[in-house]
Amino acid sequence: AEEVRKLIAEAAYYRAKKALEQAVAIYPQHALAYARLAEVAAELDDPAAASEHLVRVSQLALNERRLPEPEQLRLQAVRALVLRDVDRAVARYRSLVSETRSDPRALVDLGRAQEAAGRRADGRTSYEQAVAADPQYAAAHLRRGILEGLDSRWEAALAAFAEAERLFKVSSDLEGETEVLLNRGEVLDQKGEPAAARRDLERALELASTSKSTYQKVRTQLALSIVTAGEGHIAESERRASE
Repeated sequence: AEEVRKLIAEAAYYRAKKALEQAVAIYPQHALAYARLAEVAAELDDPAAASEHLVRVSQLALNERRLPEPEQLRLQAVRALVLRDVDRAVARYRSLVSETRSDPRALVDLGRAQEAAGRRADGRTSYEQAVAADPQYAAAHLRRGILEGLDSRWEAALAAFAEAERLFKVSSDLEGETEVLLNRGEVLDQKGEPAAARRDLERALELASTSKSTYQKVRTQLALSIVTAGEGHIAESERRASE
């Protein structure tokens, strides 16, 4: 359980998914593992799988009141997010932040929910608070970079990505480093720097292949397809999209 918490905190969702799948294969009645799987599936943009895991939690008749308060709040927040009840998700994550005394991971979770609710300014504040609480938390820098990029704040975005990349490299986290390269590549393309974007995305594809992260390989190929189309190479773009 502690290893899974660490993986999720580091945004290593693909590895967390694999670990949790092994856990439920060994112990199919592990309701909290299914709840964690729902959380990871939501992070991996797989709402169908997240819903399926939440149904499994219900079938196992998990008595949520017997869980520690933070686990109750996290489960309620994930359920609300999967059901697209974003306001409820924000409220639950805000309660989780209070319950955990502004734990950086809870702040990042809150920021993501705020983004889903269209509250980018609030999300930025949550990520800034997460960085202030733990400057070594790579995922907080990554999420901040993504949000700054969405708002075309290029300098702030690239600075946040650079710090996230440094921290992920220090911890030898290939999945995290890939995530930085992928998102920075997309931001560089939006900024009008396709050559730099391609360098990051090609490197991201190499790392995703090394870590066997199919989810990241697919996303990177699609991002490269967009960059390639922008360069006027339509046939190559279509090939990458097909792959």
